[in-house]
Amino acid sequence: MGTLAGLLTRRVLSAMAWTLLVTAAVTVLVQWTHRARLLVPPHRYVSDGWQPKPPMGDKWSTGHYGLITASGRRGSVLDCPYPSGRELKECMSQHGYVARFYEANPAGDYWTFQWTDTALLGGLALGLTVVTVLLLRRRV
Repeated sequence: MGTLAGLLTRRVLSAMAWTLLVTAAVTVLVQWTHRARLLVPPHRYVSDGWQPKPPMGDKWSTGHYGLITASGRRGSVLDCPYPSGRELKECMSQHGYVARFYEANPAGDYWTFQWTDTALLGGLALGLTVVTVLLLRRRV
């Protein structure tokens, strides 16, 4: 009984080592593709400040929101923290803001990255399954 447990332990430890090694390598590749996304410049969407913003839809938000003056100076969205309506219009007028903006990327800009991530992670899952099965079936 002890010999069988020892053989199984060695196989499992070997499979775990391969899993950790391959997972670390793929994680580095996925992180590199995520950094490459930063090279895609976002689009700026501008709307009248006192009207509700249209829904973001299938865009990927960059998290940059704010207010714009007539000269193009950007300000923090916290300068006028009202969602819409009369209060927001009055606050924007007092501070000289004429519109709100947000920056986002259309989802289509990232389809390549999405497919790359899917292929890498799907391939990793398949590869690790095959390696694990082969290591566990191997005679030691």
